Amino acid sequence: MIKCAIDKISKMKSWRLVFIIIFFAEILTAVMNIMMSHIVWQRISVERIGIGALNAFVVSLILAPIFIYLVRYSERIRFEKESLSDEIAKRIAVEHALRESVKRHLTLLEIIPYGIEENDLSGTIIFSNPAHHKMLGYNYGEFLGEKIWDLQSSESDRDELRTYYQHLVREQPQPAPFFTRSRTKDGRIIDLRVDWDYRRDDYGKLTGFISVITDITEQKKSEEMLVKAKEDWEDCFNTINEAITIHDMDFNIIRANRAAEELLGLPLLSIKKQKCFKSYHGTECPPNRCPRCLSLKSGKPSVMEIFEPYMNRFIEIKVLPRLDKDNNIIGLIHVVKDVTEQKKLQNQLRQSQKMEVVGQLAGGIAHDFNNILTAIMGFSYVLQQKMDDNDPEKRNVENILASAERASNLIKSLLAFSRKQIMNPVPAGINDIIENIKRLLASLIGEDIEIKIMLSDEDMTINADIGQIEQVLLNLATNARDAMPEGGTLAIRTQSQEFTGKDVGTHGFGQPGRYAVIEVADTGMGMDRDTMEKIFEPFFTTKESGRGTGLGLAMVYGIIRQHNGYVHVYSEPGQGTTFRIHLPLIKTIRPADNEKRKETETPRGGIETILLAEDDELVRMISKSILQDSGYKVIEAVDGEDALMKFSENMENVDLLISDVIMPKKNGVDMWKQALIMKPDVKCLFMSGYPGGVLQDKGLSKEKFHFVGKPVQHEILLKKVREIMDS
Repeated sequence: MIKCAIDKISKMKSWRLVFIIIFFAEILTAVMNIMMSHIVWQRISVERIGIGALNAFVVSLILAPIFIYLVRYSERIRFEKESLSDEIAKRIAVEHALRESVKRHLTLLEIIPYGIEENDLSGTIIFSNPAHHKMLGYNYGEFLGEKIWDLQSSESDRDELRTYYQHLVREQPQPAPFFTRSRTKDGRIIDLRVDWDYRRDDYGKLTGFISVITDITEQKKSEEMLVKAKEDWEDCFNTINEAITIHDMDFNIIRANRAAEELLGLPLLSIKKQKCFKSYHGTECPPNRCPRCLSLKSGKPSVMEIFEPYMNRFIEIKVLPRLDKDNNIIGLIHVVKDVTEQKKLQNQLRQSQKMEVVGQLAGGIAHDFNNILTAIMGFSYVLQQKMDDNDPEKRNVENILASAERASNLIKSLLAFSRKQIMNPVPAGINDIIENIKRLLASLIGEDIEIKIMLSDEDMTINADIGQIEQVLLNLATNARDAMPEGGTLAIRTQSQEFTGKDVGTHGFGQPGRYAVIEVADTGMGMDRDTMEKIFEPFFTTKESGRGTGLGLAMVYGIIRQHNGYVHVYSEPGQGTTFRIHLPLIKTIRPADNEKRKETETPRGGIETILLAEDDELVRMISKSILQDSGYKVIEAVDGEDALMKFSENMENVDLLISDVIMPKKNGVDMWKQALIMKPDVKCLFMSGYPGGVLQDKGLSKEKFHFVGKPVQHEILLKKVREIMDS
């Protein structure tokens, strides 16, 4: 087009030039003819010389301007020709640049990884680059001419895209990214993002759309994985038992988990608006030795365990600095663990360990000590039986027996708080036990203390050693009396309570279910926290020297624990003390004769033969004397081997074995097992100064043996012998 224009211009200017040249050529020819005529005729007539010179002058005047014009016009033609050549060169360069630009854009459309698509107003695809075809798995040009929504994955996707496209055509709003799903040629479903732009003609009229299409399938999968990972993180964050709060540099809580919500008793939205020291300590500024301040200062984690009065809990605080990529602190992670129950369990463990040590000590001395007491009480009883009622020395013997009984009770106390005392549990009513000791309590407490007994109407039956539960109540009442030297009120209440698995878990033992609750409360001087933490320790006492042994509450703890129960204490200085005892209830109906315990009459004797195996000479002597005085025939043995030998010699005559458990050469259990081989129906009664559990330790179940603990009172020994003989 440009070349044709140039050619037209050139042709027009050439025609004019030819016309001018022809015109001036004719003039020049005429002039030359005149000049030539002048030269020829100058010889003919000299006269005409003057005329010829005149003619030459005239011709010169005429031709000079013409030649000047021709020269100037020739220069102008040359200049215009050069300008036209430059314009032609420039236009050729622009045309070349345009072709290169188009070529580059076409190349870009071919190599760009995004789909480029052109659509007319009806939604027909009139152009699509190779990347778009490859994205959908088609060969180039396969879906040109199709409607844009024909490539969608489902009918709902097609309807959605068609509706949106028609909206763009009709309303022409600012296009927004459109997310859809397409089906590839091989049937795969891919996620796409479509960014639209309008295509208009020179007059601004809408003619179609240009769109950029991005395959976001992998991106969407990554986003879904990221969302899932975030949800998993949130779930983990909220299922952690420790309270976790995340803080900025100004101590503001910016994130908290559900455990923090439970610990602080605040909704998450409220926690996020508070300073950490306000939430955890109820203060307006960080407390002294604040672990967060320590971590900010040192840049290192800090750990601290404190009792927080604001929450009334023991808490373990861990603070970890949050660091950026340059190891600069940008905040703090605050992990708080409620260790209140853990502290209780630790205290219980320490208490159990202490009791275990004392129990080992008690068990170690109990055997020998009880042997001594058996001899003292036995010989005193024999001596007492031989005295007249008016014998002045009988009072002294009674004092000996009373002292021995006190010593026996001391051993029982040692075994009780170490949970090694022998138990004789029977179904018993809590209210009945309290009613039975009501009078004893009144005489024990004194008149200056008011006793209030409030018993539940509910029938609460426990499986318990009644004597031990009575001892627990008497010990608590005695402590209450000593805490109220100026008088006061002692209140005893009963009720039932449901224990859940969580309640049991805080103690580390026991079973969920209904429990009987005995509450013993006084209005005395109370205790501080340090004292409360030590009251169940053996030999700990707040009483003055000579007034307390430090075994009373230790015995209470041991007995209740032996009954699978719990003891709780609540006290504050000047506010009195309340003990709450929890004992598991049973459904067994109590026999009527268990409601009141009657003293038994002196058991009758017999004529049977008894083999008595006892390594302690004094115990053996007094036991033999008691049995013989009741009519029994007694064969003595000093150890296990001696007992087996004498049993084999008198096997047909021996009706009962009475044996110490721990003896030289052969213990009582092994001796009895070998005797059973010789005589399968032979019966045995074990005696020991050790706790009854020693027989279980030797491999015997409780149902398979008879046992009496030392020191053995003569009535108990004779009654037990008679029961075995008659069974």
